[in-house]
Amino acid sequence: MQTIALRPLRVRPEVGVSLRGAMLVWLAMLVSFAQFRFRPAAELFGRGGMDFQVKLQIAIWLGLGLLAGYLILTGRVQLGWLRQAPLCWYAAYCLWALMSALWSPSPSLSGFRAGQLAVALVLVLSLGGRLKDVYTFILVFLGVNWVLVILGITGLNFGQSWILPPGQAYLMLGESPGVPWRFCSAFGHPTPIGALAAAAAVGLLARTRAGDWKKNGPRIAFLALTAVLTVSRTGIAGMVLGALLVLVIRREMWPVVLGTAVILLPLALLPTFDEGVVGFLRRGQSSSELKSFTGRDEIYAAELKRAERAGFIGLGFQCSRIASKDISVEEVHVAHAHNAFLESYTSLGVPGLTLAIVLVLSLSRAIVRLIRRCSQGACADNLAGWELTGMAVPMFAYCLTDSGFAVNPNQYVMLFMLLTVRLTTLVAESPQTSYQLQGVLRPSPPPTGTPAGVLDPSR
Repeated sequence: MQTIALRPLRVRPEVGVSLRGAMLVWLAMLVSFAQFRFRPAAELFGRGGMDFQVKLQIAIWLGLGLLAGYLILTGRVQLGWLRQAPLCWYAAYCLWALMSALWSPSPSLSGFRAGQLAVALVLVLSLGGRLKDVYTFILVFLGVNWVLVILGITGLNFGQSWILPPGQAYLMLGESPGVPWRFCSAFGHPTPIGALAAAAAVGLLARTRAGDWKKNGPRIAFLALTAVLTVSRTGIAGMVLGALLVLVIRREMWPVVLGTAVILLPLALLPTFDEGVVGFLRRGQSSSELKSFTGRDEIYAAELKRAERAGFIGLGFQCSRIASKDISVEEVHVAHAHNAFLESYTSLGVPGLTLAIVLVLSLSRAIVRLIRRCSQGACADNLAGWELTGMAVPMFAYCLTDSGFAVNPNQYVMLFMLLTVRLTTLVAESPQTSYQLQGVLRPSPPPTGTPAGVLDPSR
């Protein structure tokens, strides 16, 4: 019987950088993401944009670009994963972002930002077996922020103006005066810190068994505390919902009941506790501000008008600030659309929006398939299904209230990219999905022995 032949995906787990090398690259990225000075958004429209921080960022990413090229030339990057969903859709999104430099009002800006995505993706693909060290990367990022927060509070800034207490650091990040204290530093805005801490807390919870609490319990508590201190409502809600989803999937109902009781009973029995929690989460905002999703309704309206005037192919990747000057809309000047799909629509048009939707659907489908494989014991890591399911909740929530993966690399984008690659590899390593159509007719392999296309773990 003639059937379409299936070619096994070649996986080389030995390919990958060392943990020390990966950590040095991660620290270099964190420095490039840092905010060492505050500059009003209006100044970004001028010609004085090439200050020291911008030059430092360009220098770091040029160096990372050279490193990415070296890794490709030396065969240390598993480019074969780019043929697999959902990673192939993310690669297509990055390629379209790079192409948008052709019609962008600032080709150099769009080209550089999209080039950052391409370089970052190559570096993530070079991690190989280090993909499982996601928690190490997150803990290092959070640890840097904790050190800077403590130094800022104690006044030990070593003469550096960017080492500030969280309240002042929040202003340096461009926020309005009068906002209550939130955990942040020059190396991290509260919102991405909250998203990463929440995702890591839920992921570790999913991997924790009865005998692992001594090891993972303190780390989960640290991550959850960090997420709460950012007062990121998206991060906190995503963390709670993700944890509940993981427990329900694992059919561990007594922690769900206990956790719900811990949350609801104080709210019902102690009015002062209720007021304290609500006041904490309100962040000093009025009812009208809360109803407008912290002003997001105005931002969404302005971004939709920009998108409509930009046309089918969009404004160009990361050009909303420039477009807000060239395209007359309301007096709302923001760096991004605060929604991944709207940001994709504004900057990359209908093709970008379509790719963003397909990417999220492909990720969701891959997670469901991975859960089924793991529940049948058909995965090398049978906890990965629960882990990535829980982490996806705060990650997807961040895409609804912020621009998520639709911007140039930052801490969140790097985690999203890493989890996308890891999910792709886990699904492709399952026997039923580790194939690719070769497009030629060949006889079917015999039913005995190792099935064709099953990955040899020794390769």
